Amino acid sequence: MNQYIEELKNDHKIIIEFFDNIDKSEKFDAQKELVRKLTDVLTIHLKKEDEYLYPALAKSKNEEIARLGDIFSSAMKNIAKDYIVFVEQFLKNSEPSAELADAYKKMSKKVRNRVTIEEVVLYPAYEKSL
Repeated sequence: MNQYIEELKNDHKIIIEFFDNIDKSEKFDAQKELVRKLTDVLTIHLKKEDEYLYPALAKSKNEEIARLGDIFSSAMKNIAKDYIVFVEQFLKNSEPSAELADAYKKMSKKVRNRVTIEEVVLYPAYEKSL
């Protein structure tokens, strides 16, 4: 397996661990700190994808792979926008609420699903394009 893809998959493991730790945490302040740290990890991960993965896919001679990269890139931009809104909402509150818990669950599910889809569809397409 490609070293770059291994690095991205390792990032995914760390991202999922953060979500798992947020799920286990019973203190809102601890959850907020984990969300801050998760945001840093996600920012670095997305930068890796934006600077290397999506441009490499766009240059693929395989039209289907190039199109797939474009679709994934666009979808990730939408998820990133949703995540920013979630983080701003989550961090500005001093107390937990049902609304925040619901927003967190939706965002966690969205990111977890994205991780799975990237590993099952996107990364194999990237490796095929090499």
